[in-house]
This record gives sequence, C-alpha cells and structure tokens, in this order.
Amino acid sequence: MRIITTLLLLFNSLIGQSQVNQEFNDVSGSFYNYCPSYIQTSSSVRYIYYCKNPNSGQIEDYIYWRKATLSGSNWVWGSQQVALTPSGSGWDDEHVCDPDIKQGSFAYNGHTYSWIMFYLGTDQLDNNHNQIGIALADSPEGPWVKWGGNPLISFAGTTYWGVGQPSATSVNGQGRFLLFYTQGDSSGAKVYSKDIDLANLSSPTLNTSQEIFIDGLTSRDNNVTPVVFHNVGFAYDGTSDRMYCIREREPNDVYDPNFVSSQLQVAYTDGDNIWNNWIGRAK
Repeated sequence: MRIITTLLLLFNSLIGQSQVNQEFNDVSGSFYNYCPSYIQTSSSVRYIYYCKNPNSGQIEDYIYWRKATLSGSNWVWGSQQVALTPSGSGWDDEHVCDPDIKQGSFAYNGHTYSWIMFYLGTDQLDNNHNQIGIALADSPEGPWVKWGGNPLISFAGTTYWGVGQPSATSVNGQGRFLLFYTQGDSSGAKVYSKDIDLANLSSPTLNTSQEIFIDGLTSRDNNVTPVVFHNVGFAYDGTSDRMYCIREREPNDVYDPNFVSSQLQVAYTDGDNIWNNWIGRAK
C-alpha cells in the first residue's frame, strides 16, 4: 500500500497538448522569470513573487513581486517591483531566489513583523553552495528586512548544490512552521522537513531535519528512471488532514529547453505520515 497517493498529472507540454495562459508580459529584452510564490490576501487582491534578472541578457536572480486586483471578472496585474536583492557581501551576494511568503507573528529587533519570506541565497555563480535565509516585512509589499542570523538553514559544502527551494506550511498561524526544502549533495537530491519556531527571532527553534519519503511517487517513464524528489511545493489541508505536494516529474523531455520538466505531479499523504516520518510503511 502506498503512503503517497497520486492525484493528478498536469501536462504543460511544449508541443501543444495543453493551453498555458500567460498572467502578465515582461518588458522587452532577454529576461526570464520563474519560481512563483502566490498569495491572496482578500477576495480582490493577489500577490505573486518570482525570480527574475534585472538586466537584459545577464543571469542574476533578484526577487520581484506584482499585485493583482479584481476588476469585474478579470484580474489586472500591476507593474513589477523589487522585493529582495543580493547582499553586497556574504552568503547571498550573488543570487536570491525561490521565494515563499507566509503570514504570522515574528519578533525581531524590538519589532513584530507580520510577514516572512523564505528564500534561497548563494555566494557562488556555479549553481552550488545554496543556502536558505529569511526576510521580514509588515506588508506583502515590503519593505523586506533580512534577518541578521541568516542563513537560517546553512550548507557547508561549496562543491555541491546545497539547500534551497523552501516551502513552508504554518503550524499555529504565528511563528511555527514545518519547513520543507531540497538538499543536493554527494548522495543526490532529497527533500527534508524541519519543525521550526520563528516567533522570537532572538532565539529561534530549529529541530532536527527529517528526510521525506518518496513512496507512491512515480517518474514520467513509469519508474524506469528512479524518482528524483526535488523542487517541491507543499500545502496542508486541515479538514482532511492531508499534506499535498506538487513536484517536477522526471525525466525531462527532449524538447528545448530540455532542463524543464513537461509534467508536474500532484500527490498527498496523511499528515501523520509526515510528522512521524513513516518511510516505507503504510498507515
């Protein structure tokens, strides 16, 4: 019996098998945007955060945001704004990316903030030594203040990918989260969870990380290729006590660009399976 149950396969095909709608247009030039984090603060207001290069043709990740307002039955997106930039020096001085924004209560330097951003930062240009940090704000529109204790989740090895792609689910609506993230090292790519409490950032609580099981997940070629578990978004449904995830389903296609997966897999497992880390065992 599988612990993870596959719900749905979403096909965003590069050869026209499905229609993908573009939410907004970027400025002209050689720009990219990816890794979106989406929140809705009311019935008529939405925000999206994403990684983007500030200069045409140059690969450098900043974190941007846009606000959408409901006009009749249509969502109208405003202009892009910068949320977070690399630091002038230190652990995140080359790229900042992979934003995940959550609401709560976070005391830091004599002030209590209402919003937190988990993000990936790196001080290398070779796609290695990624680490996870946090920034705080009173509003989804910022300004964002980087925590002085960063990185929140560190990684020592400079010749491996490191840790990143954070996805947090709130436990108490305040400062406690179950933080999921990808780790890439000599053993490959794996997903971990960490029970953390950031309500008091003068003394945060970070418990031991637990590897997340892959039971029930499938690869695109029906498991001829081993499942690669990384780049995952998580959400918890308290009504059904289910933890949902959405992940890239590999191997990638031969179509250009061949480093982008054409399939996403949505799956769920009982909440107890995550908290008890029941790897390889059915409930």
